[in-house]
Amino acid sequence: MNSHVSGVKHMKKQLALSNDRDDKVRRGLMTEKEAKMSEPRVKRIPNPESTKKKVPIRLQEKIRETMDPVVGLRFVKEFIAVSDAEMEPHYECELCGAMGQSNGMFSHLMGHKHRQRFMEDISGDDRRMLNLTQAELLYKAKEYNENNHKLSDLIRTTRSDEKYPWPPGKAPWTVERGGTGIPPDGARDNFGKNRHGARYEQEGPRSAEDGTGMIDRLVKLPAPGMVRAPSSREEAQKMMEEGRKLLTMAMGFSGSGLGERDRQVIQASMAAVLAKVDENLAKGGRY
Repeated sequence: MNSHVSGVKHMKKQLALSNDRDDKVRRGLMTEKEAKMSEPRVKRIPNPESTKKKVPIRLQEKIRETMDPVVGLRFVKEFIAVSDAEMEPHYECELCGAMGQSNGMFSHLMGHKHRQRFMEDISGDDRRMLNLTQAELLYKAKEYNENNHKLSDLIRTTRSDEKYPWPPGKAPWTVERGGTGIPPDGARDNFGKNRHGARYEQEGPRSAEDGTGMIDRLVKLPAPGMVRAPSSREEAQKMMEEGRKLLTMAMGFSGSGLGERDRQVIQASMAAVLAKVDENLAKGGRY
Protein backbone atom coordinates (compact mmCIF):
# COMPACT_ATOMS: atom_id res chain seq x y z
CA MET A 1 0.00 0.00 0.00
CA ASN A 2 2.87 2.38 0.73
CA SER A 3 4.19 1.90 -2.79
CA HIS A 4 0.71 2.58 -4.20
CA VAL A 5 0.34 5.82 -2.22
CA SER A 6 3.75 6.96 -3.46
CA GLY A 7 2.93 5.97 -7.05
CA VAL A 8 2.25 8.33 -9.97
CA LYS A 9 -1.35 7.21 -10.49
CA HIS A 10 -2.39 7.84 -6.88
CA MET A 11 -0.55 11.17 -6.58
CA LYS A 12 -1.98 12.41 -9.90
CA LYS A 13 -5.55 11.67 -8.79
CA GLN A 14 -4.90 13.18 -5.34
CA LEU A 15 -3.64 16.41 -6.97
CA ALA A 16 -6.70 16.63 -9.21
CA LEU A 17 -9.08 16.20 -6.24
CA SER A 18 -7.14 18.79 -4.23
CA ASN A 19 -7.39 21.35 -7.06
CA ASP A 20 -11.14 20.66 -7.36
CA ARG A 21 -11.67 21.27 -3.62
CA ASP A 22 -9.65 24.51 -3.74
CA ASP A 23 -11.75 25.69 -6.67
CA LYS A 24 -15.00 24.99 -4.79
CA VAL A 25 -13.73 26.87 -1.73
CA ARG A 26 -12.85 29.91 -3.91
CA ARG A 27 -16.32 29.87 -5.46
CA GLY A 28 -17.96 29.53 -2.04
CA LEU A 29 -19.42 26.13 -2.76
CA MET A 30 -17.84 24.68 0.39
CA THR A 31 -15.98 25.91 3.44
CA GLU A 32 -12.34 25.18 4.13
CA LYS A 33 -13.41 22.92 7.01
CA GLU A 34 -15.67 20.92 4.69
CA ALA A 35 -12.88 20.71 2.11
CA LYS A 36 -10.47 19.39 4.71
CA MET A 37 -12.98 16.82 5.97
CA SER A 38 -13.66 15.59 2.42
CA GLU A 39 -9.97 14.97 1.77
CA PRO A 40 -9.56 11.20 1.02
CA ARG A 41 -7.36 9.21 3.39
CA VAL A 42 -5.80 5.78 3.35
CA LYS A 43 -7.37 3.59 6.01
CA ARG A 44 -4.99 1.00 7.38
CA ILE A 45 -6.49 -2.39 8.21
CA PRO A 46 -4.73 -5.56 9.41
CA ASN A 47 -3.95 -8.22 6.83
CA PRO A 48 -6.56 -10.98 6.91
CA GLU A 49 -5.38 -14.32 8.21
CA SER A 50 -4.56 -16.76 5.47
CA THR A 51 -7.13 -19.51 5.09
CA LYS A 52 -4.68 -21.63 3.14
CA LYS A 53 -2.60 -23.84 5.40
CA LYS A 54 0.94 -24.79 4.43
CA VAL A 55 1.40 -28.54 4.07
CA PRO A 56 5.01 -29.56 4.82
CA ILE A 57 6.70 -32.00 2.44
CA ARG A 58 8.29 -35.05 4.01
CA LEU A 59 11.31 -36.85 2.60
CA GLN A 60 9.33 -40.11 2.44
CA GLU A 61 6.99 -38.58 -0.17
CA LYS A 62 9.87 -37.59 -2.43
CA ILE A 63 11.44 -41.05 -2.15
CA ARG A 64 8.16 -42.75 -3.12
CA GLU A 65 7.84 -40.50 -6.18
CA THR A 66 11.36 -40.95 -7.53
CA MET A 67 12.50 -43.65 -9.93
CA ASP A 68 16.15 -43.18 -8.92
CA PRO A 69 17.67 -45.57 -6.37
CA VAL A 70 17.98 -44.40 -2.75
CA VAL A 71 20.41 -45.94 -0.23
CA GLY A 72 21.60 -45.32 3.32
CA LEU A 73 18.24 -44.33 4.81
CA ARG A 74 19.05 -45.96 8.15
CA PHE A 75 21.49 -43.09 8.72
CA VAL A 76 18.76 -40.44 8.27
CA LYS A 77 16.98 -38.84 11.23
CA GLU A 78 13.75 -36.86 10.87
CA PHE A 79 12.67 -34.18 13.38
CA ILE A 80 9.08 -32.92 13.35
CA ALA A 81 7.80 -29.94 15.37
CA VAL A 82 4.77 -30.80 17.51
CA SER A 83 3.29 -27.34 18.22
CA ASP A 84 3.44 -26.01 14.64
CA ALA A 85 2.13 -28.35 11.93
CA GLU A 86 3.29 -25.97 9.18
CA MET A 87 7.00 -26.19 10.01
CA GLU A 88 8.99 -28.20 7.48
CA PRO A 89 10.50 -31.42 8.89
CA HIS A 90 14.24 -31.27 9.55
CA TYR A 91 16.58 -34.07 8.44
CA GLU A 92 20.10 -35.08 9.43
CA CYS A 93 22.34 -37.67 7.78
CA GLU A 94 24.59 -39.28 10.39
CA LEU A 95 26.72 -40.89 7.69
CA CYS A 96 27.81 -37.64 6.03
CA GLY A 97 26.87 -34.84 8.46
CA ALA A 98 24.44 -33.24 6.00
CA MET A 99 21.25 -31.62 7.30
CA GLY A 100 18.31 -29.62 6.03
CA GLN A 101 14.72 -29.84 4.84
CA SER A 102 13.32 -32.56 2.59
CA ASN A 103 14.43 -31.02 -0.73
CA GLY A 104 18.00 -30.55 0.43
CA MET A 105 18.20 -33.99 2.04
CA PHE A 106 16.75 -35.66 -1.06
CA SER A 107 19.41 -33.99 -3.22
CA HIS A 108 22.06 -35.15 -0.74
CA LEU A 109 20.83 -38.77 -0.91
CA MET A 110 21.03 -38.64 -4.71
CA GLY A 111 24.56 -37.20 -4.62
CA HIS A 112 28.01 -38.71 -5.08
CA LYS A 113 29.20 -38.12 -1.51
CA HIS A 114 26.37 -40.01 0.21
CA ARG A 115 26.46 -42.97 -2.15
CA GLN A 116 30.25 -43.20 -1.82
CA ARG A 117 30.08 -43.09 1.98
CA PHE A 118 27.37 -45.74 1.92
CA MET A 119 29.44 -48.11 -0.21
CA GLU A 120 32.48 -47.62 2.03
CA ASP A 121 30.34 -48.34 5.09
CA ILE A 122 28.92 -51.64 3.82
CA SER A 123 32.16 -52.82 2.17
CA GLY A 124 34.41 -52.38 5.22
CA ASP A 125 38.07 -52.23 4.20
CA ASP A 126 37.51 -53.28 0.58
CA ARG A 127 39.67 -50.73 -1.23
CA ARG A 128 37.92 -51.50 -4.52
CA MET A 129 34.96 -49.50 -3.19
CA LEU A 130 37.02 -46.32 -2.75
CA ASN A 131 36.70 -43.40 -5.18
CA LEU A 132 34.01 -44.95 -7.39
CA THR A 133 32.79 -43.03 -10.42
CA GLN A 134 29.29 -41.57 -10.61
CA ALA A 135 28.24 -44.35 -13.00
CA GLU A 136 29.65 -47.05 -10.71
CA LEU A 137 27.88 -45.57 -7.70
CA LEU A 138 24.59 -45.45 -9.59
CA TYR A 139 24.99 -49.12 -10.50
CA LYS A 140 25.69 -50.04 -6.86
CA ALA A 141 22.80 -47.87 -5.64
CA LYS A 142 20.43 -49.79 -7.90
CA GLU A 143 21.80 -53.03 -6.46
CA TYR A 144 21.20 -51.94 -2.85
CA ASN A 145 18.24 -49.61 -3.41
CA GLU A 146 15.83 -49.12 -0.48
CA ASN A 147 12.96 -47.45 -2.37
CA ASN A 148 10.52 -50.30 -1.81
CA HIS A 149 11.44 -50.89 1.83
CA LYS A 150 9.20 -49.75 4.66
CA LEU A 151 10.57 -46.23 5.02
CA SER A 152 9.29 -45.78 8.57
CA ASP A 153 11.56 -48.65 9.64
CA LEU A 154 14.62 -46.99 8.09
CA ILE A 155 14.18 -43.25 8.68
CA ARG A 156 14.05 -42.57 12.42
CA THR A 157 11.39 -39.97 13.22
CA THR A 158 11.36 -37.84 16.37
CA ARG A 159 8.32 -35.68 17.11
CA SER A 160 9.48 -33.08 19.63
CA ASP A 161 9.55 -29.31 20.01
CA GLU A 162 12.73 -29.61 22.10
CA LYS A 163 14.67 -31.63 19.52
CA TYR A 164 13.49 -29.59 16.52
CA PRO A 165 15.97 -26.92 15.30
CA TRP A 166 13.67 -23.89 15.30
CA PRO A 167 14.48 -20.80 13.20
CA PRO A 168 15.05 -17.63 15.28
CA GLY A 169 11.84 -16.40 16.92
CA LYS A 170 9.77 -19.42 15.87
CA ALA A 171 10.16 -21.74 18.87
CA PRO A 172 7.06 -21.90 21.11
CA TRP A 173 9.04 -20.69 24.13
CA THR A 174 10.37 -17.52 22.45
CA VAL A 175 9.08 -14.08 23.44
CA GLU A 176 7.85 -13.53 19.86
CA ARG A 177 5.52 -16.51 20.28
CA GLY A 178 4.29 -15.45 23.71
CA GLY A 179 6.75 -17.56 25.70
CA THR A 180 9.22 -16.68 28.43
CA GLY A 181 12.24 -16.70 26.14
CA ILE A 182 13.83 -19.48 28.20
CA PRO A 183 14.24 -22.77 26.29
CA PRO A 184 13.49 -26.07 28.09
CA ASP A 185 16.47 -27.99 29.49
CA GLY A 186 16.40 -30.54 26.68
CA ALA A 187 16.05 -28.03 23.83
CA ARG A 188 18.67 -27.65 21.11
CA ASP A 189 18.90 -23.99 22.08
CA ASN A 190 20.59 -25.17 25.30
CA PHE A 191 23.22 -27.32 23.59
CA GLY A 192 26.50 -26.58 25.34
CA LYS A 193 24.87 -24.19 27.86
CA ASN A 194 23.72 -26.51 30.65
CA ARG A 195 26.18 -27.04 33.47
CA HIS A 196 25.69 -30.79 33.33
CA GLY A 197 27.00 -30.82 29.77
CA ALA A 198 25.62 -31.91 26.44
CA ARG A 199 24.06 -35.31 26.00
CA TYR A 200 23.56 -37.16 22.75
CA GLU A 201 23.04 -40.68 21.51
CA GLN A 202 25.86 -42.41 19.69
CA GLU A 203 26.14 -45.81 18.11
CA GLY A 204 29.18 -47.86 18.92
CA PRO A 205 30.36 -51.46 18.93
CA ARG A 206 29.26 -53.72 21.77
CA SER A 207 31.71 -55.77 23.74
CA ALA A 208 32.79 -59.08 22.19
CA GLU A 209 30.69 -61.15 24.59
CA ASP A 210 27.52 -59.24 23.73
CA GLY A 211 27.32 -60.66 20.23
CA THR A 212 24.67 -58.35 18.80
CA GLY A 213 27.07 -56.03 17.00
CA MET A 214 25.71 -52.56 17.87
CA ILE A 215 24.42 -50.65 20.89
CA ASP A 216 22.90 -47.24 21.54
CA ARG A 217 25.04 -45.48 24.12
CA LEU A 218 24.46 -42.21 25.92
CA VAL A 219 27.70 -40.24 25.85
CA LYS A 220 28.18 -37.36 28.26
CA LEU A 221 30.53 -34.54 27.25
CA PRO A 222 31.35 -31.32 29.10
CA ALA A 223 29.75 -28.21 27.72
CA PRO A 224 32.33 -26.14 25.75
CA GLY A 225 31.95 -23.12 28.01
CA MET A 226 32.58 -25.19 31.12
CA VAL A 227 36.02 -26.51 30.12
CA ARG A 228 38.82 -24.61 31.90
CA ALA A 229 42.41 -24.31 30.75
CA PRO A 230 44.74 -26.74 32.56
CA SER A 231 46.55 -25.32 35.58
CA SER A 232 49.36 -27.87 35.66
CA ARG A 233 51.34 -30.19 33.42
CA GLU A 234 49.48 -33.18 34.87
CA GLU A 235 46.10 -31.66 34.01
CA ALA A 236 47.26 -30.85 30.48
CA GLN A 237 48.49 -34.42 29.94
CA LYS A 238 45.23 -35.84 31.26
CA MET A 239 43.21 -33.60 28.93
CA MET A 240 45.34 -34.66 25.95
CA GLU A 241 44.82 -38.32 26.80
CA GLU A 242 41.06 -37.86 27.11
CA GLY A 243 41.02 -35.98 23.81
CA ARG A 244 42.94 -38.81 22.13
CA LYS A 245 40.43 -41.35 23.43
CA LEU A 246 37.46 -39.28 22.21
CA LEU A 247 38.96 -38.85 18.75
CA THR A 248 39.74 -42.58 18.55
CA MET A 249 36.15 -43.41 19.51
CA ALA A 250 34.77 -40.96 16.92
CA MET A 251 36.93 -42.48 14.17
CA GLY A 252 35.69 -45.93 15.12
CA PHE A 253 32.06 -44.89 14.59
CA SER A 254 30.56 -46.68 11.56
CA GLY A 255 29.32 -43.39 10.12
CA SER A 256 32.71 -41.63 10.20
CA GLY A 257 33.42 -42.60 6.59
CA LEU A 258 37.03 -43.49 7.46
CA GLY A 259 38.71 -46.65 6.27
CA GLU A 260 41.26 -48.57 8.32
CA ARG A 261 44.15 -46.97 6.45
CA ASP A 262 42.78 -43.47 7.07
CA ARG A 263 42.40 -44.20 10.79
CA GLN A 264 45.97 -45.47 11.02
CA VAL A 265 47.34 -42.34 9.33
CA ILE A 266 45.32 -40.01 11.59
CA GLN A 267 46.32 -41.91 14.73
CA ALA A 268 50.00 -41.82 13.75
CA SER A 269 49.81 -38.06 13.09
CA MET A 270 47.96 -37.51 16.36
CA ALA A 271 50.55 -39.51 18.29
CA ALA A 272 53.36 -37.39 16.79
CA VAL A 273 51.58 -34.13 17.69
CA LEU A 274 50.85 -35.26 21.24
CA ALA A 275 54.45 -36.40 21.68
CA LYS A 276 55.66 -32.95 20.61
CA VAL A 277 53.25 -31.20 22.98
CA ASP A 278 54.30 -33.49 25.82
CA GLU A 279 57.93 -32.69 25.10
CA ASN A 280 57.19 -28.96 25.25
CA LEU A 281 55.32 -29.43 28.53
CA ALA A 282 58.37 -31.16 29.98
CA LYS A 283 60.44 -28.11 28.99
CA GLY A 284 58.02 -25.81 30.77
CA GLY A 285 56.23 -24.63 27.64
CA ARG A 286 59.39 -23.49 25.82
CA TYR A 287 59.60 -24.25 22.08
